[in-house]
Amino acid sequence: MTAEPFEGAKPGNPLYCHQEFLEKLAENRNSPVGKKAALLLQRLWVDERRQSFKATRGDNRGWRRSRLGGNGGSHFYAWWAPKGSPPVVDAPGFGEAPSGSIFLRDIRHHDDHSPLNPQSLGENYMTLGAADVRGDSYVPKPWTEEQNRFAGAKARVRILKGYPGSGKTTALWNAAEASAEKSVLYVTYSRELASMARDHFDKLASPDIHFRVLPFPRLVRELLGVSAEYEPVGASRARFLKETASVPVGTLGPWVDQRGALFDEIYAHVVGEAVPVNAGRFEAGLHPWLTPKVYRDRRQRALGSNAASALMGTWETLRKRQTGDVVEALFPELWLAWKAAGKETPLHFLNYDCIAIDEVQDLTPVEALILVRMAAAVRAKGRNVTFLAAGDEAQTVRPSDFEWGWLSDMLHKMLGTPEEFKLARNVRSPRRIALLVNQAWDLYGNLAKQDRPSGGGETEVDEDAYDQIVYCTAAPGAELESLLDTLLEREGLGVVYLGDKPPEWVPKRLHSRVLSTAEAKGLDFSAVCVLDAGPHMMEILEQPDRASKSFDVEPLTKRLAIDQLRVALSRPTERLYWLDVESDYETVEEVTSFLDVERTGPEGLRPVTPEAVLKTLDEELLDVEERIRLCELDARQYLETKPELARARAMLAVRLADSLRSGPDDKTNPHWISTNLTWAQVAFAVAFRDVDLAEETGDSDMFAEAALATRRAGQETTSQLILEYRDAIDDFHSVDRSPFTVAFFLLKRGDEVERWLLDEMSSRANGWVEKIEEICKTRTGELAARTVAGLATMYRMFEFPDQLERTRKVRLETAERLCQDGDFQPALGILAGSEAAPPELIARCEEGAGDFAAAAQHFLDAGNPKGALRCYRAAGDVEHSLELLGGDSAAPSLEWLKRVRELMAERPGDFDAVATTAEKDQLEKTLLTVFTPKPAGKKQRK
Repeated sequence: MTAEPFEGAKPGNPLYCHQEFLEKLAENRNSPVGKKAALLLQRLWVDERRQSFKATRGDNRGWRRSRLGGNGGSHFYAWWAPKGSPPVVDAPGFGEAPSGSIFLRDIRHHDDHSPLNPQSLGENYMTLGAADVRGDSYVPKPWTEEQNRFAGAKARVRILKGYPGSGKTTALWNAAEASAEKSVLYVTYSRELASMARDHFDKLASPDIHFRVLPFPRLVRELLGVSAEYEPVGASRARFLKETASVPVGTLGPWVDQRGALFDEIYAHVVGEAVPVNAGRFEAGLHPWLTPKVYRDRRQRALGSNAASALMGTWETLRKRQTGDVVEALFPELWLAWKAAGKETPLHFLNYDCIAIDEVQDLTPVEALILVRMAAAVRAKGRNVTFLAAGDEAQTVRPSDFEWGWLSDMLHKMLGTPEEFKLARNVRSPRRIALLVNQAWDLYGNLAKQDRPSGGGETEVDEDAYDQIVYCTAAPGAELESLLDTLLEREGLGVVYLGDKPPEWVPKRLHSRVLSTAEAKGLDFSAVCVLDAGPHMMEILEQPDRASKSFDVEPLTKRLAIDQLRVALSRPTERLYWLDVESDYETVEEVTSFLDVERTGPEGLRPVTPEAVLKTLDEELLDVEERIRLCELDARQYLETKPELARARAMLAVRLADSLRSGPDDKTNPHWISTNLTWAQVAFAVAFRDVDLAEETGDSDMFAEAALATRRAGQETTSQLILEYRDAIDDFHSVDRSPFTVAFFLLKRGDEVERWLLDEMSSRANGWVEKIEEICKTRTGELAARTVAGLATMYRMFEFPDQLERTRKVRLETAERLCQDGDFQPALGILAGSEAAPPELIARCEEGAGDFAAAAQHFLDAGNPKGALRCYRAAGDVEHSLELLGGDSAAPSLEWLKRVRELMAERPGDFDAVATTAEKDQLEKTLLTVFTPKPAGKKQRK
């Protein structure tokens, strides 16, 4: 049995569904279980390696169970297995299925663990293709009613507001495809989220629509044509705190103990609100920062005159210290955004009919302006562009201080009045955790109305009770450290702290392994432990002393603290640990009341000790397969923020997968292949980004490590490229040959390289092609032709939006130069691959190469009869030459030559036999006289 033809741009994983699975899917077609099962099918089709699952034991060992949520108070799981797993490895027909196949066997209640026979593939399973997964014949649409309304709306400008776990991203994917006619620009801040979106569009979206997926920092760099390295906001914050450490206390005023909040305020408002053109409520300025007057007009009411004046005094101090631009020095990402926002949108970015931005709350006004101006420029060109923005105003972990109000104003003035949509159901978090996220919204009641996010925080919750909230109180000491070590070693468990740095009681040796809320945002974990959230909540609840010098800045600090708490609480999918140290009685009572979402009263949720948590963790030892998948998910999630931890998780996954192989020669085990690819991806990213790992990790050659892992996974081509790239940057001549190495390798074998490698390399693609384009101007002969071919390949593989224009330009410029230098054959080789090459240039190259007949025809195509005549005469083509001569002086000679040729063609067939020798000699002398110059006449005397 073979998989049906694939309908998308790239193939997905072949899916085989047992009849029992399809029957139960049909029974639950209109329930949350059916919706989640349909979404599971899409995710398995796109990338099985990103899907978490519960393992099974005993007779069912090897089946994977994915939670489908609740239905009428019960909860269900989809049972499935990839090719090569124990349940299907010896079953009839499964071994002949295509590589990467996934078999979905049943939908079961969580209590049902009876033995599950895979049965026969050919007799019991049906193949589903992309059209089936996308359609609604066998598989229901996975979207909720609210998501469908957003995707199907006719408004050209739409905003999607959703709370944590409400399905904003998947809704945006659906809407982007439904709204586009030919091309989509999809932008998000995270590289991991961008990679997920690209996979989805490649494998599930219509191949008739071109999707360009970009992380926002890369978009900015492409608009500016620069290749500057990206700087995370954490690095900017650290440099700012260091710079302000020496600012006088009197200058800092109420910000003296709130320098983190000072950074947030300057980032979001002083710099983030400075725009180079009028944009809604924001007026154009001359500098990438607000003037003192403009800043006070906007923020003095919110902060008070004392805080606003002290902030501008501090800002002026920082400005005077810098020799260059203060924004470029302290806020490089916003500096680039300012430049990009003020620049006219390049022509090759004006071909999109849909622009979609995910996690829009991560953007400041100057950053959002870039996308709004781009959409306006497309519309000015006469195209109907759709603009989609999705986000959550209350998840501003990056200090954008985002508000839907200013974005709506900007869109209204520059693009059109936006239509708003809301997602009210939490489809990710289980019941109690979802209720807790809802409850956290009530904390905004401790802020003045103008400081709160808009809207309400109550979301609908599925009836799925498979979750747990654990409240642990501890004292510093060995027991606490043991608990932290265990939590940090557990796969799929994220340890998150609130605020700017880990609590004082966290040992320094563990700092690199715990996550800030900014680092955890956008990540999903099976379980999350939140550190010392109790004191933070008490600070939120505390009514400030109005005589305090920091009173004016406390609302901003509180708002950020609540946002951070909501982000942390919404990360787990199964279990939440709340760990406080040395909490007083009042804090314990407040936290207990807050966490007791089921309102069980005094006998309900109570604090437990670290010993009790450790015992619970020991009793929940996970199956090897489940640990492997959680390790892989952790490795990809931690890569951006915790590279050492990402590498450790990836290598642990490989070690665990090794235990499942039948022997050292078994290279087909799906866990072995998957874990090695994850390890390779992490190792290459660490090496490519030049990340300094902690000393205790050793001094490894990460490129070699990545090459080894890809080779073990059977990806020889990717392994070879990694090593060639490493050797190119380590060339003993100290010359960086990496751009040419990558270009020529991709020219030969680019389609065999793993996509994640190209995604990682894409951050430097701009700088590479600029270097090659410059060098190409000096290369000659076949080397120039090869360089042009390499450039064309890079434009295609790295998905340059103007790839056709750039390819044509570099081909024509190089061919023109080679033609002028007399390198005609290489020039012709370049032009042969160029669509719509100028016939005049082709003709000149062909003439130089001696192909006169072809050159003459191309001269005619170019409207150059003189060039064509020259080539026809050089080729001895009398007939075509006479057609072009007209009244030229050479016409009589060619006419005579034509008659001679015609006369010669009339020679009798027996001429050689009947003509005498004398007659033949006479004919020869006659013909020779044609080419014998006549003697010059004598000069006359004067």
